[in-house]
Amino acid sequence: MWLLCSKAEVQCVGFFFFILISVSAAAPKRISCPDGDHFEIDVKQIEIQYDASAFAGTLSSLSVMGARLQVVPEKLQEAAVATQQWDEFLKGLVAGYNSCAISRQQYADGLNRIYPRLKEDAANLEEIRKVVSEGRKADQKRLQNLLQSYYDNLRQFAQASGSEVIVERIEAVSKRITSSEANIRQQQKADTAAILAKLNEIDARNRRG
Repeated sequence: MWLLCSKAEVQCVGFFFFILISVSAAAPKRISCPDGDHFEIDVKQIEIQYDASAFAGTLSSLSVMGARLQVVPEKLQEAAVATQQWDEFLKGLVAGYNSCAISRQQYADGLNRIYPRLKEDAANLEEIRKVVSEGRKADQKRLQNLLQSYYDNLRQFAQASGSEVIVERIEAVSKRITSSEANIRQQQKADTAAILAKLNEIDARNRRG
């Protein structure tokens, strides 16, 4: 190696050390964990490989179509909002793995078992979205089952990544909004009943007069 560099030692030695540094930088960091060695994972690469932007688009579109779907609207909204937090779930899974908080098996379950199920459910939900967007009637029972399956899998992924608190907060806010809307509707019914009673009273008084 050094004989070949005799005519341009500075350049050749520099190139040699560049190769060594490049190889060293490319090698993932080894982390000693209770379940064995973990090799540090770059979350940016995982975000590219396990993208969920298409899932988010499908759920958001279904939420907009909510009036045409006979499903529980808050569950659809919760699924749509939770899907928008997908990157946070992935970051939690990778950070947990890199810090030994999540085992190799838990990490593999999240990406190799739960993610494919989410992908399949999202693809089926997209088919239903297309049917509804074309003005055709969707299979409501199938939609309900798919939505529940998708949400359950999403919740499992969040739990595996240590990010379940995000889903819990979404559900809590959803319940408060639903409760407020129910109170508003109840008050509106009471107001309507009071107005009708007053009109009936006036009408009866006019007939007597």
